[in-house]
Amino acid sequence: MLTRMLFLGAGIFLGAILYFLLGTVFASDQSSKEAQSPRNGHAPELGGSPVGRQVFSPSIKNDPFVVSEWRKTVESLERQCKEYGQLCVEARKARAAMDDVG
Repeated sequence: MLTRMLFLGAGIFLGAILYFLLGTVFASDQSSKEAQSPRNGHAPELGGSPVGRQVFSPSIKNDPFVVSEWRKTVESLERQCKEYGQLCVEARKARAAMDDVG
């Protein structure tokens, strides 16, 4: 009985070591593939300027996604004002701010 438990414990221990080693091999293989990919966290550049969204740019007026979402929000506020008579001051201020920026 004791030898059977020792074999079982040794098998579990060796299996854990095997899975750990396989995990490190496959993880290092995946990280080397990511390092070789052309998109390593930076936007590709075309003609000196980055392509796509500039997420960390301090200027939002040139980001089409931000402008689109802002326009949807302003239109929603204006619809709320028109239909229910609520948030009219906020709708006017949001429209004025959007017109000032863009």
